[in-house]
Amino acid sequence: MQAIRTYFIKYFLSFLLIYLALLGSSHLPPIRKNLKDFARTKTGQVLNTTLPKAIFIADPQRLNLEESSSLITLAYANRAALDAQRKQQQVVAMDFQVLNYELDQIYLTGLFFFLALVLVTPISWQRKIIGILIGGALLFLINTFVISVLALEKVADSKIGIYDLSAGSLKIVTFLGNLFNNAIVFVVPVFVWAIVCFKRGDLKLLFPTSK
Repeated sequence: MQAIRTYFIKYFLSFLLIYLALLGSSHLPPIRKNLKDFARTKTGQVLNTTLPKAIFIADPQRLNLEESSSLITLAYANRAALDAQRKQQQVVAMDFQVLNYELDQIYLTGLFFFLALVLVTPISWQRKIIGILIGGALLFLINTFVISVLALEKVADSKIGIYDLSAGSLKIVTFLGNLFNNAIVFVVPVFVWAIVCFKRGDLKLLFPTSK
């Protein structure tokens, strides 16, 4: 019982304090604004790369769109239709659709969870830094997949002439979007942490009495 209490204080409480500190600091207005601007810009860049038939505008004020503090808001349209309209110099307003992402769920919570796990892991600082770099890259790739799937579902469902999916395909995309949208918060960070921070025999660092 004493050993369990020691592990609880040494690891879980430390993890909880770091995680809550990261999460709390992300809600400070200046930090929140910078995080939102960075996430929105990167999201626009990613989606314009992974879904090139659509054009994503990562500046809600450009189209007079309101954005809440908890959301990342982008506008999108059929890229070919917009280009054709520009070439013909038509003054007709383009019908942009709106796409929203939860800032905390998609971008911050999982990242902070991962960082807190790495920081309390009893390995050298060199391994921690390497783990954060590699893990951060893995989380970025997974995040790219998730936001692309969610965007594909939204674009396909909006019927704007691109990425038209059959009913069956749309159900699969919706299922994957919902699955990873939930898993990216806690499940994915734990797997990434285990991959980048542990080698064979490292269990003894957490539980010295284990054989």
